This record gives sequence, C-alpha cells and structure tokens, in this order.
Amino acid sequence: MIPSALSDFLEQLRDLADRADRDRLLVLYPEFAREYPDVARSIEGFVCAETPEIGRERLFRDFPSLGVLWPFAPPEWRERLETAFRFLHQTLHGRIRNGKLVK
Repeated sequence: MIPSALSDFLEQLRDLADRADRDRLLVLYPEFAREYPDVARSIEGFVCAETPEIGRERLFRDFPSLGVLWPFAPPEWRERLETAFRFLHQTLHGRIRNGKLVK
C-alpha cells in the first residue's frame, strides 16, 4: 500500500512541478521530512539516484503497490507523475544528505 503521506506529497509535487515552483519545494520538503522521516528516506534515495528513472525504480521497491499500479494507470496520470518525478530529482538531486536539505 502507498502511504497517504507519500501520495499526498506526490500530489503536491505534481502541482509544484506544473508551476515549476522550486522555491516552494525547497520550503515544503524539510517540513515533510520532519513529519514523515521514513517516507523521506525513500525520497532521499530517489533524489540521490543518478537519474529519475533509476530513482523511480527504487521507489517501486520501497512501495511495491506504486510499482504495480504504474503500468495500469491512465497515461495522463503517469505523465503528470513522471513530470513530478523529474522535477523533484532535478531540484533536489545532490541537495539532500542524511535527511537534511543542504545548499
């Protein structure tokens, strides 16, 4: 099952990605990480991966139901989520260490 914290974060992330609001993500993520440290560890693994695609596979291992849902989800849902994944990776790649956002 996908934790509600992750699905809520992904929904907010999709909105931020649509608006390319990097500053808001940089404020939102540390709050999220403090509130949901277990999910944040998975996200840290995602953003530390070499590419968003490699990171996505890690999320699918951490949250198998997300991986099962992915191939069957409507194409527009997958496309929006893929945009959110790329935005998250591009914004935070190399900026999170040990659960902390670094400049």
